[in-house]
Amino acid sequence: MKMQDQIKKENPCLVDTHAHLNFFDYDKDRQETIKRSLEKGIWIINVGTNFQSSQKASAIAEDNSKGVFAAIGLHPTNIDYKKFSLFSQKGQRKPESFLEEDFDDEKYETLTKNKKIAAIGEIGLDYFYKPENPEDIDDYKAKQKEIFEKQLNFSQKKGLPVIIHCRGAHNEMLGILEERKAKGFQQKGVIHCFNGTFAQAERYLQLGLFIGINGIIFKMDLEKTINKIPMDRIVLETDCPFLTPPMAGFKRNEPAFLSHIAEKTAAIKGFSLQEISKITTANAHQLFNIK
Repeated sequence: MKMQDQIKKENPCLVDTHAHLNFFDYDKDRQETIKRSLEKGIWIINVGTNFQSSQKASAIAEDNSKGVFAAIGLHPTNIDYKKFSLFSQKGQRKPESFLEEDFDDEKYETLTKNKKIAAIGEIGLDYFYKPENPEDIDDYKAKQKEIFEKQLNFSQKKGLPVIIHCRGAHNEMLGILEERKAKGFQQKGVIHCFNGTFAQAERYLQLGLFIGINGIIFKMDLEKTINKIPMDRIVLETDCPFLTPPMAGFKRNEPAFLSHIAEKTAAIKGFSLQEISKITTANAHQLFNIK
């Protein structure tokens, strides 16, 4: 009998829509971490950043009978551009650190046979890290945009929502998405770890996208923006192992800490924790079609 079959809670009180339990950080205690989450009634979507970590997320979802799902995709900082990347100077031991020169849709297609694949992600644009040679920057950005659009097309083909990463590139991101909408593409998805202005959030909302809220709310002043975002367009996430809420102490983040994000969001929005849990869980089920 699988561990999840022994867990009594059939209905989740929260959904962590963006976790990375597929990362190296959890290799020693992954199942214990999943158990802590599910015992609290928190479901999990583990998100890939390249083929290896997407494959791992898919396998974890298959190994856990209830409450654990996966997203698959190529993160912008995992793009191998002239050997430049966030991971280029680090070892390649970790599945999440491997680089890819392009998005191979045929390879990722093999993972979509798993019925617990809930989204394509995380995909997007990241202009925080740039090549040292200024002459390479425009080409690097262009490569990210090209691969991002390939994955948007892949999500349309598979009928899956997207999980979008955007850092230092909201204007470019909005330009791409708005241009696609003008051409008739209706994109379902979420802007993960949103840290922009309300004017930017409003444009994402007009595109039909959800807004992902995580521990960044303890690091940046986003209360006015979050307060204006309709509750029916918010989903919660940890982005673990990153962005640990301060009240959890100096620990590696995990889905069990999602309650801290929910409590902070409830305080900002003037809702009870129960109301926030009910609404954001319903939003996650609607967006990702998880059951």
